[in-house]
Amino acid sequence: NGEIEWCNEAFTRLTGYELQEVIGRKAGDFLQGEETDPESIASMRKSLNERSSIAIEIVNYHANGSPYWIELKIDPVLDDSGNLTNFIATQVDITERKKFEQNLFQAKQAAELANKAKSEFLAAMSHELRTPLNGVIGMAELLADSDLDPRQRSFVDTCRRSGQSLLALINDILDFSKIESGKLELDTHPF
Repeated sequence: NGEIEWCNEAFTRLTGYELQEVIGRKAGDFLQGEETDPESIASMRKSLNERSSIAIEIVNYHANGSPYWIELKIDPVLDDSGNLTNFIATQVDITERKKFEQNLFQAKQAAELANKAKSEFLAAMSHELRTPLNGVIGMAELLADSDLDPRQRSFVDTCRRSGQSLLALINDILDFSKIESGKLELDTHPF
């Protein structure tokens, strides 16, 4: 019937319930609560009805009302004729592991947001830098077409080449940020 017949001291330490308090009661009636996943409960009930083993992670509640995570394993016990006599449940407190997993997940999300912000910043800055740089290069090319003495032409050519090198670097940064943000589009060309 799913009623507790016996529990050990480890159960008492973990749950805060004494043996006398739990005998004849169903564990789900006093251990499960608001944060206990309904799908996990349904999965356990299904396994018990089918008389099969189940291993599951679930939130239970201590006698003082505080939630904790357990790794629960329930196995059927059969007599020599194959008839179900009872179930044995074992549980391990995994609360600290779950906290660690949650912290790790939050840190991963924060890192992904920071990476996205960096990529968006690089894309915006690359665009903002390219616009005036194209103006500088264009003006240097116009100046190179005017009457200049050899020394002036050398200065203008150096300015134009430096601007083109800087523009190529900015374009590479923009491509890199597009790759990171998944927005890079490839063109196919026959060769």
